[in-house]
Amino acid sequence: MNKNRNKSKQKADTPPERVIGLDNHPDSFTAAFLIGREANEAKVLRIQDKVRQDRFEAWLQEHTTERDVIVMEASANSFAAVEAAKSHGRRAVVLESAQCAKLGESYCASDRSDAVKLGRLYISGLPKKVWVPDQTTRLRREVFYAHRQAVTDSTRCRQRIRGFLNQHRIRLEKGFKVTSQSGLAQILALRQWEPTQQLLLIQYHGALREAHLRRQQLREVMAQEILKEPSILRLIRLCGLRHITAFALAAFIGDITRFANPKKLVTYIGVNPSVCDSGETKGPTHLRNNGCAPLRALMIQAAQAILRTPGAAFAKWGHQLAIRRGRNRAAVGVARKLVTAVWYCLSGQFTMLEEVPAMVTYKLGLLISALGSLRDRNFAGESPEVYKTRMLETIQHSHTLVFRSGV
Repeated sequence: MNKNRNKSKQKADTPPERVIGLDNHPDSFTAAFLIGREANEAKVLRIQDKVRQDRFEAWLQEHTTERDVIVMEASANSFAAVEAAKSHGRRAVVLESAQCAKLGESYCASDRSDAVKLGRLYISGLPKKVWVPDQTTRLRREVFYAHRQAVTDSTRCRQRIRGFLNQHRIRLEKGFKVTSQSGLAQILALRQWEPTQQLLLIQYHGALREAHLRRQQLREVMAQEILKEPSILRLIRLCGLRHITAFALAAFIGDITRFANPKKLVTYIGVNPSVCDSGETKGPTHLRNNGCAPLRALMIQAAQAILRTPGAAFAKWGHQLAIRRGRNRAAVGVARKLVTAVWYCLSGQFTMLEEVPAMVTYKLGLLISALGSLRDRNFAGESPEVYKTRMLETIQHSHTLVFRSGV
């Protein structure tokens, strides 16, 4: 009895941990120190406003302890701040930005009030916590976003050239390779250009070549990353998935074990219909802007490809659904089934392939050809045929691997 009383007395005497709401900005941050177990009654001890970002680590050592909880909203530099806090033995939590915006008050917005709000929201336990990706996953996301930007830049530059030529009633023939080195010379030879016009075409073509080169280099990096990771490589077993989509799934999912079942992954990506039910009325059940937008777009595109492929997995079911509900809803349904298959594949719950289908062999050939300048480094002295055979065996026998990024 005395031991229990002493333990309870020690718990009562132990001061509650401080919650530090951190309003992060690129150049500075504001920290609000709160103490208390109830959100409305939590006491604001002090507020440190407009602290420079280059003093963040020194500020951690000087003003925080290991018992403190540092709370911040999901932003561009929040993951880097969490890594810095962990390196100094501090606890850091990232809250979902959309929920923080809904739960917080919109009037009298300032860095000081936002920092206090973040602390109170964490104490209330209402907003969701964001999973902080490991270094490998963060690097893969950076590569994926850089590739998307390169694709956007390449398309924009290509359309600039076509639009410029269209002003002069010039249409390029189908199959004309604008990005080739000889493309500029062929364009300049189409007519007699003024010196200023030649300068514009040279600039447009140079920007296109630069964007195309970035796009090609990033594709090589993604292909190399997939080929050295068997748990990602086996995703090409699934119909509709090629190397860019497989790389994106690995970049955003991270550790598959953080999703307890396929429904959790479906919700994370956002291919589940919304529910709007209040009283006697029921609202629409279409997709909303929830989940991971880049993955959702890629999975819908993969589902559309499945519906266009005769005899593909889920295609028959999707066509029957399209007759009843329309093609767009059928694509969402196929995407949901495809995400479920992704969960089972990454969880190591797929059966071993007795025979590799021709489609998998074809997609593996495209993946190896995407290596480009990195082919010799990946082959490591092997011939292309031996390397391809070894990769096929990896796909065939990797059914028990569980995908854990960075492990």
